[in-house]
Amino acid sequence: MATGESFVKVYTTNNYYGIKCDVVIPANPAVGGNSDYFDLFIGLGDKAEGGLSYSTAGWKKFLNTGYKASGGNSNYWRSNVMTTQPNAGDRVSIELINNLDGTATFKVNGTTYCTLPVYGGLSSPTKVKQVHGCEDYTGLVKHDQASFSYLKIRQSNGSYISWDGTILTDNLIKVNAADYYVYSVVPMSTRLNQG
Repeated sequence: MATGESFVKVYTTNNYYGIKCDVVIPANPAVGGNSDYFDLFIGLGDKAEGGLSYSTAGWKKFLNTGYKASGGNSNYWRSNVMTTQPNAGDRVSIELINNLDGTATFKVNGTTYCTLPVYGGLSSPTKVKQVHGCEDYTGLVKHDQASFSYLKIRQSNGSYISWDGTILTDNLIKVNAADYYVYSVVPMSTRLNQG
């Protein structure tokens, strides 16, 4: 049983201008306390991260563009409980776009959730990433299979191509992740079994 922060993540080898996918909501999500959560998100390098998280409040959507790096400046963070809570097997589309002007835009189900400034700036393409992670302080955080599907990466002309086996991809990174079972890396699909 791992406590604290755990995650599995993977980056593209080359730089791109955005990333999008569907999140297939897992069955049996569970957390133990108010500080516990798990998240399923995509990122522009380590500059901006957008996705879904699950905590005692239920499912939330979020965009983080440097909250920790900035020392907790709320200009770089937005999170809200989803008005309509998804159920197991539902698909929620997420898209994160590098605007090349120091901002990033996050869309949920095709609608812009927010555009935020990126701490330290963002004016060029980055590697993009997929991450499944959690913060667990009770040993009770878990979920059944959670998957990304229709995983695509944005090119300089704004069009998308599939992130599949033809795209150069770095090695999978696992941190404190003994309780993660990885079904696939591209697109990412995992199960988290604690306890």
